[in-house]
Amino acid sequence: MTDAVTRRHVLQGAFRAFGAVAVLALLPPLFGRAALAQAAQFDQRETQIIRDYYRMEVERARANRGKGGGVPAGLPRKDELPPGLARAIRVNAPLPPGVAKKGLPAELERSLPLRPTLLRLIAGDKVMLVDAKSTVRDIIAITDILERLYSR
Repeated sequence: MTDAVTRRHVLQGAFRAFGAVAVLALLPPLFGRAALAQAAQFDQRETQIIRDYYRMEVERARANRGKGGGVPAGLPRKDELPPGLARAIRVNAPLPPGVAKKGLPAELERSLPLRPTLLRLIAGDKVMLVDAKSTVRDIIAITDILERLYSR
């Protein structure tokens, strides 16, 4: 049997016997940690789709805002993280407790490739790739895009 066929059979058997948790535990020895680390990052296509989506959202919000200005100086912006929590969100670190996170909008999630073992979350101005242990694997900052909405 070839190596790829053996790996597939091991994964199928583990999934039948123990479910997804066993398969996730077997992935590093079967495929190597470097390959998984590579897969646990946003690729260029995903990054472009996410940034384009939020650019369009900012343009829609600006068009619908009317003559009123942005957020008054000194007031926190909607969904903005406190500075301490924003600094605590780092790659390869656990997601800090108390972070108000939510999933990406359904429209955006549908346009992105499937990530069966990772979640895409947004907290403040950071789009994160998070694994099952709540470890942040990659971050896309959309600060520059959101700045256009609040400054006019």
